[in-house]
Parts: sequence; C-alpha cells; structure tokens
Amino acid sequence: MFQSLFQSYACRNGHMSIVQALVKKYNADVNIRAKHGVTPFQLAIWQNQLHICTYLATECGIIPRQEMNDFGCGIIHWLGIVPRSRSDNIISLAKWIIEEHGIDIYSKQNQGHTVLHKASWGGQLELVKYLHEIHGMHDDTKDHAGNYAADLCDMANTPNHSKIASYLRKECSLEYRESCIILGIEKNSSEEEIRRAYLEKARLCHPDRSSKGGDGKEESNSISNSKILYGDDDFQLVKKAYEHLMSGGIATKQKNPAHSIHLLLENQGNAPRDGIANEIYPRDGVSDCGEEDHELKLFKTRLVAVLLEYGEKGLDLSNIPKKWNQVWPDVAFPNVTNIQERRNNQLQQTDEQNHDRKGKPKRTRTRKKGQLLRFIQEYAGEVVNITRVEDNGQVLISPKDISSYREKFPWVASNVGTNLK
Repeated sequence: MFQSLFQSYACRNGHMSIVQALVKKYNADVNIRAKHGVTPFQLAIWQNQLHICTYLATECGIIPRQEMNDFGCGIIHWLGIVPRSRSDNIISLAKWIIEEHGIDIYSKQNQGHTVLHKASWGGQLELVKYLHEIHGMHDDTKDHAGNYAADLCDMANTPNHSKIASYLRKECSLEYRESCIILGIEKNSSEEEIRRAYLEKARLCHPDRSSKGGDGKEESNSISNSKILYGDDDFQLVKKAYEHLMSGGIATKQKNPAHSIHLLLENQGNAPRDGIANEIYPRDGVSDCGEEDHELKLFKTRLVAVLLEYGEKGLDLSNIPKKWNQVWPDVAFPNVTNIQERRNNQLQQTDEQNHDRKGKPKRTRTRKKGQLLRFIQEYAGEVVNITRVEDNGQVLISPKDISSYREKFPWVASNVGTNLK
C-alpha cells in the first residue's frame, strides 16, 4: 500500500511531506518499478515536480542518468512529454536535467525519438526553443519511422502544433542555417540585408566575372566555409540560398515521405490494376456508390501509408483508425458500419438472404473488430497481409511486398513499430 501511495500519488503530485514520511518512516523503495519499468522519479519528472526530483537525487541516491523505462525512455524523454497544464517553469526542470546532470539531449529511445520529438509532439514550444537556442539542437534527426519532429506536429494537427512545426522548419532547419552561412548573414536578417549580401556574393562568383584573369585559380571565399573555384556552380549555390531565404527560409526536407500520397502512387505506378495504383473497389462490381466512392477514394493508398511505419511487424487491427487519424488528420477513417449497410442495400439482397427461417430480419451488425477486419479484407485485401497471432489472437495488418517500398523509400520500417505516447 505504501509503495503504491509513494509512486502513484506522492511523487507525481509533488507532496514533499508525504514523500519524506514514506521514505524515512516506512522505508519506501525509491527504485520500485511499475508497469513498463516506470519509476517514481520518472513520474516526478513527467509532472514537472522539480523539488521531488531534487530530493530523490540528493537524499535518496537516485542517479538521474540511469533512469530508463522499458521503452528506452530516459528522463530527457519524460521532460519532453510534460503535460502543457504542468509546464510552468519547465525550463528550470530542463536546466536541472541537461546542465546540472549532463543528460545527452541527442539520446534516442526505442522508437528513435529524441527530446525534440517528444517536446514537439507534446506541444511544448518554449522547450523546443530552449533546446534550439541554448543547446543548438536542430530538427535534423528522423525517428525509426522516418519522422522529423515537425512531422509529429503535423500529426497532432492543432494550431499550437502548427506554430511549432513552422518554427522547426525554419529556425531549426539545417537548410536555413546553411543558406545564411552561404550568404554570410545572421539568422533572421531582413530582406534588405539578404538582398545586399546576395548581390555582393553574386558579383564575387558570377561565371561572367573574370577572376584572376580567368585562370581558374583557387581563392578563399566564405561560401560554405571552403576554398572554391569561382564559377557557375558557386553562383547557383548563392542564388539558391538567396531564393530560399527570400521565400521565408522554410525547410523542404523536414517531411516524412510516408505522409505523401503522391509518392506512394508514384511507387505503385507499375502495380497490377487490382492493386493500390488504380484503387479498384470490391470485386462484386459495386463501385458507383456516390457518397461511398467519395469516402473510399484512395483508401488503400492511405492505409498503406499508415502501415509502412510498422514494416513487416504490422499494426494491430484495433489501432488502425487511431493511427489513420494521426497520419491523415484531414481525412476521416471510413465509417465501416454505414458503408456495409449501403453496400447491402445496393446489392439488393433477397428476402431469403435478409431474413431467418422465422421471417425475422437477420442482424447485420457484428462486433466492431470483426467488422473492421472484414472491411479491410474486402476493400484493401490486394495490398495488405493479415496475420493472426496464435498465442493471443492479435490481428496484425502489414503492407504486401514491403521490399518494393523499402527499395525506393529507405525510411520504411524494418520490424520496428512506433509509439508516440
């Protein structure tokens, strides 16, 4: 009882007097682990209870850098998912973790998430700015599913997350930094400063300029901090940097191609006509369904985009609608029940098919999971594998012919799932 009180209540809720009493009077185990290896110290970090964290580290022998749960999340990752309602003075906690205890901000947990991924997913703009402006962290690291931190903001799809995504794709972009270096200007320079720097560099390296009498000798130049030969390549580099900064300096590379339906269609350009490229509807010929056509348009392609993040391992059937909403926030997952009812009506089943022996209508509704499975089998069976785990009955859905995707898109997961929690 005392252990549960210590872990699930006192530490996470910041009750110092109760924590001290449980430790000193009742010998509470400060290293006790709950489900998934979560400790009282980790919960205190998660709820931004710096005073509890300090007490456990200084008085109870907790070593912050050794704290890690079963998902490979250290306290730096717990910092990133502090709830926004608990985020007042979160920078004080961040400084204690990073600056006082020297925790590596670039460490990754099992899904390849850094603290920048976690903070972005958690909507912590202040923490994202601290990580970049104080510690020089850029959004240049993909997780195992190919997501940059900005991609996770896109999945969350809120006004606050959109603001963070914009910040990440400009201020935390290596492209933005490189463009500034090429022109020799500071970040956030005005348009006039950008234009002036461009003209100066352009005159220096324009291919029409006869430098050194046109003998092609090397000269020291600040472009890319290297020695170069003046010529068209260097001019194009300067021109590209100028155009990039004048267009707002937004990154073009911080985007997981898994979220691009156009790339998936391109990848399937030579697929059989009953595959993903042509989006054929069920083989019974029911395709002219009006609203149903609209709802199911490109369903298979979008489903594959969801599944690619999980590779051969597959995604649990019951989690597909939730993950769909993260990857495709603007496209609702098809209403399986309504589609099935409309399909039955269009097929104009006979009374014998629709009624039992006593003449009563047959029940058409089935358990939600079974209904979803049959829907996927019927509407996407050509492009997915369905595997049932014998031990626990779990149903896993994965893309067919995963190797063809991996050849073109190296980010496709290989037996690795993703967990954004």
